[in-house]
Amino acid sequence: MFTGHSLGGALALFVAVQLKKKAVTYATANPYRLLSKAQQADMKNGEFAGVNTK
Repeated sequence: MFTGHSLGGALALFVAVQLKKKAVTYATANPYRLLSKAQQADMKNGEFAGVNTK
């Protein structure tokens, strides 16, 4: 599990998606554009619904 705030949150989310793990983040920058097209599609389809952002 990964956690972070702001830039650290963006990094935590990015790594969580890469490794298909969970993350808890706060006031996170959005790393969406850094993901591959396949990962972006997975996010849109709810594949990473377990990732918790606040």
